[in-house]
Amino acid sequence: MRSALLLFALVPVLPLLPGCIAWEIRDQLKTVNAQLAEVNGSVTVTHSEIQQVKTRLNTMNADLSTTNDKLLEANTKLVDVQSGLTRVDTTNSSLGTLDQQLTSMQASLTKIDAHLASLRGTIGKLDSAIPFLDLGGDAPVDHTAPAPAAPDAPVNPNATVATTPARDPLVGTWLQSDPTAKSKYILVLLADGSYILDTSPQAGLQRGTWKRDSQQLTLSYTATIAADPATSQPERSTTVTNTLAITAQTTRSLTLLNDETLIVLRRP
Repeated sequence: MRSALLLFALVPVLPLLPGCIAWEIRDQLKTVNAQLAEVNGSVTVTHSEIQQVKTRLNTMNADLSTTNDKLLEANTKLVDVQSGLTRVDTTNSSLGTLDQQLTSMQASLTKIDAHLASLRGTIGKLDSAIPFLDLGGDAPVDHTAPAPAAPDAPVNPNATVATTPARDPLVGTWLQSDPTAKSKYILVLLADGSYILDTSPQAGLQRGTWKRDSQQLTLSYTATIAADPATSQPERSTTVTNTLAITAQTTRSLTLLNDETLIVLRRP
């Protein structure tokens, strides 16, 4: 740059200089001008590169802004997750309290069941002592007896002694409750599982066995079929089963459904 300034300063005095010196100065000015053109081109390239760098910086700033927005959104979601975890902890605490309450209720129900079992035993004793007063429930009688212990089996002092099951409330005598009925119906259910049924003097007494299955009463008896000379069939016996549905029952009344016929009975 100093050379260029010196040459510019020498331009006014070129006419005063000898010919050779003037030509040398002109050649140097051409060289300087060429160098200046190269420098100008380099400056232009540098300016373009600076613009590219500036564009890249703007792009990076935009990317950083987008990244910052995403980080803020992720932070918000993390806060929501943390709040949800807090609610889960609260729910777990509530469930723990509910479990403790259920455990306490289970203990109370166990005590109530023990009291009811004692009361059931008392009612069973009263029912056995007063035959005509039926205080039993509708639960069927369990006829299965516990298996006897082996002769050499050690005696367990903590073993629970099996109690005699309460008598089925169906046991006893039942009479036709409808006074306008054309036929009588007297049913006697015995505790040993047998029964006696009287429906008419002509038919005689029907004897057989009975059992109760939830809300059904099954009567079974043996009927005799007379010999048939036409088919050469001899006299034979067959078992007849009649299943009656128990539609309603109280301590004093019993309603049975035989096919589509209702039979209403009462205690004598």
